[in-house]
Amino acid sequence: MKNLLFWVVYYLISGLLLFSGTSKILEPQPMLDSIKVIINTNEELQIAVATLLPVIEIVLGIMLLLKKT
Repeated sequence: MKNLLFWVVYYLISGLLLFSGTSKILEPQPMLDSIKVIINTNEELQIAVATLLPVIEIVLGIMLLLKKT
C-alpha cells in the first residue's frame, strides 16, 4: 500500500511540475509581475529569472517521468 501511495504522489508531483512550467511559459505576465515584486533589481534579471524558472520546472518534471527504477 505504501508503495502504491509513493508512486501516486511521485507521478502527481511530476505532472504538477510539467503543468506549472507549461502554464508559466504560455502566460508569463503573472509570473513576471510576481518576480518584479519579490526581486528588486534591473528588469533584464527579472526577465531572465521569469524565463529560466519555468524551464527548470519542465526539465525536472521530465526527469522525474524518465527516471528508471
